[in-house]
Amino acid sequence: MKRDTGDIAIRARGLVKSWRGRRVLDNVDLELRRGHVTAVLGASGTGKSTLLRVIAGLEDVDSGQVSTADDLLTDGQIIVPPEHRNVGLVFQDFSLFPHLSALENVMFGLNASPITARRETALERLASVQMADKAAAYPHTLSGGEQQRVALARALAPQPDIVLLDEAFSGLDARLRVELRNTALHALKASGAAVLIVTHDAEEALFMADELALMVDGAIVQRGKPGELYLQPKSLAAAQLLGEINAWTGMVQDGKLHSPFGDIDTAKADVAENATLLVRPEGVILTPSKQGDCQIVEVHPLGAMTAITFRAPNGEIWHARGAAASPLRPGMMVDVALDPTLMTIVPAQI
Repeated sequence: MKRDTGDIAIRARGLVKSWRGRRVLDNVDLELRRGHVTAVLGASGTGKSTLLRVIAGLEDVDSGQVSTADDLLTDGQIIVPPEHRNVGLVFQDFSLFPHLSALENVMFGLNASPITARRETALERLASVQMADKAAAYPHTLSGGEQQRVALARALAPQPDIVLLDEAFSGLDARLRVELRNTALHALKASGAAVLIVTHDAEEALFMADELALMVDGAIVQRGKPGELYLQPKSLAAAQLLGEINAWTGMVQDGKLHSPFGDIDTAKADVAENATLLVRPEGVILTPSKQGDCQIVEVHPLGAMTAITFRAPNGEIWHARGAAASPLRPGMMVDVALDPTLMTIVPAQI
């Protein structure tokens, strides 16, 4: 049966949870929509896995609510257990049964159906994650990436309303992560379920999410489309979650922020006397010039790009990204320009 997509499958409002005097969840709001992937990105220990466990029904809260359109699931007093929430869970450690084949692992959660129907469904799910040819294989014979594909197929097999992935790809090497997240994204979107991914990997969150929420110290500090958050972070903390960032704080006078590279108009920014300029490294444009007032300090090839460190006129170190065949070398003098599409101005946190 085709699901209606876009409507809200589950809603969290005002979630608060403390542990040993520390706010693990600090007034968190979140909505998961059918057919959409929502990612929560944050550093380790920031509360994102606790949020997932609360939505799953594995943990309670001090206050706040988790609900569907029809039912209250959690409110600090009652808690509906996971088996009554129709959720699929995928964790980092795969959690496959070692004595069951890949096919039998996927069939495990389909006990209410006749065996022929269970087998057919399980094979379809394995095919959706490109594992149909390994149906008879046991977990110990599979690679880490293959085991996680089976775990994903098992989570999707019962057609859950919600699929929750907790750092599901972080135990894999970089190549496998890239390969698996592409396969997983297609399978998750095809399921029509509301999907929540919690991760500390910015690239994974940007690649997979329809909507992205940035979490710092138990609070969601910004949410929106991944591209918008990357280009227009509202704070230094939000910007740092999504990758390397140059930050410079200075005085605003006559509507201008006086930066090391010239005055920048602050008319569109909500800032007062002090402001912070945020610039992605790829937004720093370096041009060799004997008259330049910035000097290249280090150059490191990164494959498709080159990482460049240079010293600004005020002595501060900045970072840039250039083409793989960059002509820049340590000691060279350069002129600096900033790409306005890759920089933003936010209130200073002093």
